[in-house]
Amino acid sequence: MNSYTVISKNFMYLRTVFFGTHDNAVAQMHPWVTRAQLTDYCHALKVPSLDKMRALEKHLDLPDGWLERDIQALSKMSEDDFDLIQLLLRKPVNIKAAVKTLLSL
Repeated sequence: MNSYTVISKNFMYLRTVFFGTHDNAVAQMHPWVTRAQLTDYCHALKVPSLDKMRALEKHLDLPDGWLERDIQALSKMSEDDFDLIQLLLRKPVNIKAAVKTLLSL
């Protein structure tokens, strides 16, 4: 039995939600991920190196560290929390920095 990880779940998310099929995901992730590697990553049989993850994120135009974020947790967020995040995302960088500072106190 596999113990799925945040990384493996994110590879499955990319495969099914972003790209729709295994073959399309492999085509989009080429040359960083082969068909067999994608299977292994999705089923937590292997973990890609940090260098490979950063290169793949750059290739797919994802932010650094995206593959290690709990993307599924965001889908379970309450509507109020989601609205707050959306509001914050629309603010200028200096406002975001100020909010971050306030929250870290």
